[in-house]
Amino acid sequence: GNQHPWYAPHNIYPTRPDGSGLDIGTDAAGNPANDAWVAISIEQDEEWPLLVSALDGALPDRQEWAVFAARKADEDTIDAAISAWTSQRTNVEAAEMLQAAGVRAAPVNRYEQALRNPQPWHRGYLVRAEHEESGARIVPGVWQRFSRTPGQVRWAATNFGAQNRLVLQGVLGLSEAELAAMYEDGETADTPTGLAR
Repeated sequence: GNQHPWYAPHNIYPTRPDGSGLDIGTDAAGNPANDAWVAISIEQDEEWPLLVSALDGALPDRQEWAVFAARKADEDTIDAAISAWTSQRTNVEAAEMLQAAGVRAAPVNRYEQALRNPQPWHRGYLVRAEHEESGARIVPGVWQRFSRTPGQVRWAATNFGAQNRLVLQGVLGLSEAELAAMYEDGETADTPTGLAR
C-alpha cells in the first residue's frame, strides 16, 4: 500500500508504543497492540548509504542495493530489515535519528498526536474558532498564504442555513419578496427537512 513505483525503500514501518496512552489495546495473543509508525523514503541512489549508515548494521550494505532497480527487486527483504530496526524505537525517536543522518523520515501521527504537535499550531494549520452551539472548536486554518490578504478563520462552520440571508440578500442583493419566494418554492431553507439531526 505505501510502496512507490519510483522509490525504494518507500513505506511506513512499525515502531514501538510511545507510552502516550494512545495505544490501541491488545492483540489476539494479549500483547500490547500498536498503531505507531514512521514513514521513510529513499528517493535517490545517493540517499541509500545514508540509510544504511543510520541503521548501524541493521540493514546489510549489499553492493547491488546501491541502485534503485535492485532495491526495488528486494524491497520486501529491505522492508523487513528496516522494520526490525524501527520496532525498537518510537516513531519520533526513529524519525529524529534518521533525519539527523539526512534520511527522509517522519513520524506518522495519529489525530491526537497531530493536535499535540506545536508545529501545526505555529504555522496556523490548526486554529480555535467559536461555533454557535458547541463553543470553541479546533478547525483547519487558512492554508493559502497571501502577503496582502492573509485571511483568517473568523468562526467555525455554521449550522444549516445560518448564512442564507447574509448570502442571498447581503451578497446577491435579493429582495425580501424574492427571498420569500425561494423559501416558499423550497429552493432554500433554514432547517433541513427529512434528515435526522
